[in-house]
Amino acid sequence: MANNLPTIWDADPHTVAKIAILKNYLNAWFPIVASRFSGSLAYIDGFAGPGSYRNHSEGSPVAALSIFRSWLEKEPHKIKVSQILSIFIEADSKRFAALNERTGEFTKISRLNVLTKQGEFAKCMETLVNDTSLASIFSGGQPLLVFADPFGGTGIPFRLFEKCLGSSGSELLLNFDADGIARIHAGKNRKWEQQLDEVFGNRDWEGEFKACGTSLAMKAERALGLYKKRLLAIPGVDYVWAFEMRGKHDRSNYYLVFATRNRLGMEKMKEAMRQLDRSGGFCFSDAYFNQHVLFREDDAEAFAKRMYERFIGTSATYKELDHFALCDTPFTNPKKMLECLSRSGRITVKANPGEKVRVHTFPEKGIHSVLFVSSRPVAIQPDLF
Repeated sequence: MANNLPTIWDADPHTVAKIAILKNYLNAWFPIVASRFSGSLAYIDGFAGPGSYRNHSEGSPVAALSIFRSWLEKEPHKIKVSQILSIFIEADSKRFAALNERTGEFTKISRLNVLTKQGEFAKCMETLVNDTSLASIFSGGQPLLVFADPFGGTGIPFRLFEKCLGSSGSELLLNFDADGIARIHAGKNRKWEQQLDEVFGNRDWEGEFKACGTSLAMKAERALGLYKKRLLAIPGVDYVWAFEMRGKHDRSNYYLVFATRNRLGMEKMKEAMRQLDRSGGFCFSDAYFNQHVLFREDDAEAFAKRMYERFIGTSATYKELDHFALCDTPFTNPKKMLECLSRSGRITVKANPGEKVRVHTFPEKGIHSVLFVSSRPVAIQPDLF
């Protein structure tokens, strides 16, 4: 697809939406991490492109640099980091030239270190992660955000993301083309096994795809599920969330997969999505439950049912329920779902010693555990399900 496009092309609505999500998140992420760390902060855009579109002045590199510049100008006393290392990778020579032209205006800003690298993402990233001068970025605790937005499902070796996420301050935002990966498995081109090994970092995909038959939709679903599992298997990565980006004809374009070690990072990414105006020629859906509309607060009952199905017959801590809410629902905490379950009589709450918890309320510090009853007592309100 990339080779069929001119040097600078028109951005689709979902591409503009994706850039808006990135900007919203960076606008929250940057002032937090830049005010807490005094060393270097790193941002890597692995498929940078030319920096702008014919119909949109900000590609992802310009969008990111504009956020950094804005905070440096309006709140310089709050920014503690000594260097904001922004690395942009682009393979195409003409787009690389356009990228340098568009990012040139940011190169003279104090503390903003802009580096552009021409070459394939995998080769450039391999060089970066093995560069001893950058060791603190990939293995230390300094903030690192990697944004990877490839054309198609290949060219993104899992081993490189695994190395990036080895740092305690690292996060990943990835355009994951589950449909493209499903087609690789179905088409079985000359290098298909090697390509899938590279994407997932092992051969677990064999078992995932085995029961799918010829269904591309099922293979795409399994591909996404496996990829999320692989990310969560990286030590320290506790939160993974996938957003489905759908076009104006309600066709799936790709998934934005976000992985982080930090609860606050996950919360801020969801808030970044919530800020987006859904009235344009695109929509979003929760990739896990395939709802096709994200962040509708009146979906609490539907996701309360999912929570109940997940924990029925067990007792869960607030922390476990909070993790479920963050990674498997549109919400940033479990309280609305728990309220629905409480009012329908499907849970009982055990308070911490010395704490009093009012009925249908769920203060984090007051709750010891929540029991999801398998034999439901008489509901306080009509059955939600």
